[in-house]
Amino acid sequence: MVSYSSTLPKDLLVPRTFTQLMGIYERNYERLMRLLGDPSELEPSQSLELPGLPPLSIEVKARSRYTLELVLGHRFDDQRLPDLLVRLYHDARLVEAVAADARRFPSRPLARLPGHWQANMLLYKWLEYCEAGSVSPPPCTATA
Repeated sequence: MVSYSSTLPKDLLVPRTFTQLMGIYERNYERLMRLLGDPSELEPSQSLELPGLPPLSIEVKARSRYTLELVLGHRFDDQRLPDLLVRLYHDARLVEAVAADARRFPSRPLARLPGHWQANMLLYKWLEYCEAGSVSPPPCTATA
């Protein structure tokens, strides 16, 4: 049984340490891999149907040997929210939120620890929300 707390600590979004941020990156990687499966099999544009949630839009922005950049968000008509640009580090098994508004600021990285902390906590909680909506994730479907 999964239980959720209705209250969060007041300092949840207050940056703590670099080590804790790396722990969030690790947990985000684990959660994202459970949702997406093998990242090498992702199409350039896909949607993932999660029971009881809006479709999850997945757009591959860049691939390299050690990294994969994705834009993620739920699809609401013509909007994608939260519209996060994330970078997966395959070798380190980490996922980092790089930009919190991928459409408006595709190349503007989060420059300071507070920005990184907030965006990665958003990713952390949002992936937790997505994961709770899907106990056994269905396969992704490619979209045009």
